Amino acid sequence: MSIAANILERIRVEVPRRSFRRLGVAHLTNLKGASIDAIKKVEKTLGIELLTHQESTEVIFDIAPYERPEDAWQRQLATWNRHLVSYGLHLRGEFDQPLPAFTISMGAVHRSGDAPVNSVLENATVGLKNAKQTRNRVSWSGTVPTQAPPAPRPPEPVVILPPPAPIDTTGRPLLAELVKEGADSNQALVVLKGGEDGGLEWSVRSLLLGQLGRHYTVTTGRRYVPTAEEVVKRWGPTGLRRHVENLREVGGMFDDFVNDGLGYLTRGEAGHFGDWLFRLFMAQVGLQADPADAAINVVQGYFASGDEEAFGHWLSYNLEGKENVRLHPRISGLVFLWFHLHKDLQYVHLKRNGSREDILRDYGISVEEARALLGVRDVNEVSEQQFVNKLLVGPSSTEEAPIGTLRNLI
Repeated sequence: MSIAANILERIRVEVPRRSFRRLGVAHLTNLKGASIDAIKKVEKTLGIELLTHQESTEVIFDIAPYERPEDAWQRQLATWNRHLVSYGLHLRGEFDQPLPAFTISMGAVHRSGDAPVNSVLENATVGLKNAKQTRNRVSWSGTVPTQAPPAPRPPEPVVILPPPAPIDTTGRPLLAELVKEGADSNQALVVLKGGEDGGLEWSVRSLLLGQLGRHYTVTTGRRYVPTAEEVVKRWGPTGLRRHVENLREVGGMFDDFVNDGLGYLTRGEAGHFGDWLFRLFMAQVGLQADPADAAINVVQGYFASGDEEAFGHWLSYNLEGKENVRLHPRISGLVFLWFHLHKDLQYVHLKRNGSREDILRDYGISVEEARALLGVRDVNEVSEQQFVNKLLVGPSSTEEAPIGTLRNLI
């Protein structure tokens, strides 16, 4: 029975891990109105039946390990078009989102002796029902013998690779350039950040865009990984600065050191800020950051560019056996934010379709409350960007977000 328990638990763990960022969703944008003959040829090439009556047609495609979803989509689209060229056809499409990882819940029972099959199935059904209550687990009907956990595997050798080349953003201007605060009375911009751990998680993104789409024409920009320079430019004056200011609460933290970090943010010096935060982190975890060490310089590059996966792999190996490493919450919060802001993001352009009074009514916010929050006599005095930021999106802390705001939804 212990062998079966280990096998089922291994399956439960491996399914989410191996399915993470392995399937993507995209939309084919030039099939509406195509002839039946053309649709059949496309379906034959893709090997699937298409629903072409909408503005765009949704398709699912494979993402190879360690491949960016956007690159996987361009690769898949190019493959299809190479086959379709013989028919004189060419598909166009847009990447949407990677699918979330699959999870699996299982109910199991140990059959011994001549127990009736119906009884076994009934017990397994009970186990499955229990497993689904908290999702993604294995539940046994009855008692599973205790077993000592398997011995940990020896750490794998870590190969330090050169830092990855920066992502080219040429030809991909930010939608922010299209919207100047106060320049247009019915347009605004929001950004979904944090990749799969934030606003781009499938269900969260769908919920947010669905809510915004009730009153705005929603246009999504391309999903991409921001550079450190963009992170510091956009969030340096706000979230990053607040977290650095909070470091004054850390015992033994010198004001001059905190002021150095604030200065880098003020001047937009992303490289220097990343190096400054790296030195702070390394000192807190008791690791040497010798600038003469070539390997440390590479790792510092990972940290400064926000490459959490590469840095985390190196850190896990070098902290092996160090059980007393503790980070002050203010420092860990700043480091978390630094890596979080470097994950995929997507700009969303909004163009309002109705009145602001209708939006407030739908969000459950009274006009009087809106006036007080905005500090104006008329809710139409402010730009659409201010209206969206202060009333619809809500405060940066989701715990403090009033009911009705987007942050409260998530």
